[in-house]
Amino acid sequence: MINVINSIGRWFIGLISGINALASFSIFLVLVFVCSDVIGRIFFNSPITGTSEIVKVGVVFLTFMQIPWALFENRHIRSDLIMGRLSEIGKQMAGLFRNLIGLAAFLFIFFANWKPMLKAWKLLEFEGDGALQVPVYPLYTIIQISSLLAALITIRGLVDGVRAISANQNLEQGN
Repeated sequence: MINVINSIGRWFIGLISGINALASFSIFLVLVFVCSDVIGRIFFNSPITGTSEIVKVGVVFLTFMQIPWALFENRHIRSDLIMGRLSEIGKQMAGLFRNLIGLAAFLFIFFANWKPMLKAWKLLEFEGDGALQVPVYPLYTIIQISSLLAALITIRGLVDGVRAISANQNLEQGN
C-alpha cells in the first residue's frame, strides 16, 4: 500500500513539476513575443497583430499553471515581518489557517469556473476581434486543473499542519 501511495506521490509531483516547467518556458516565449512586438512597433511601425489578446490570456494561463508548484514548494508570498514575530505554534497555526483559506478559495474557483468552462468548450470561445482570435476554452480548463491540484496541495498542507501541531502538543505534554 505504501508503494502505491509513493508512486501516486511521485506521479503527482512529476505532473505539477512538468506543468510548472512548461509555464516557465512559455513565459520566455511571451517575453520574446512582447519584445518582438515592441521592436516592430518602434523601429518598423509594424506591431505584431494580436499581442494584447495573447498576453491577456497568457498571463492568466501562465499564472494558474504555476500556482500548484508554488504551493507545493511553499514559495508563495507571505509576510516575514508578521511570521518572524510569531512563536513556533503561532507559525504552525498561521500555516493551518493559510491552507484552510487556500482550500476554500481553490474549491470556490473550481466550482465557480465549472459551468463557464463547459460553455466555453461548447461555443469554442475566443478572445479578440479581427485578425487574431485567441481560444480561451483551454484557459478555463487549465484554471480547473490547477485549482484542483492546488486544492489537493492545500489538503496535504492541512494534514501536515495538524500533524505538526499535534506533535508539538505531545512534546509539551511529555516534558
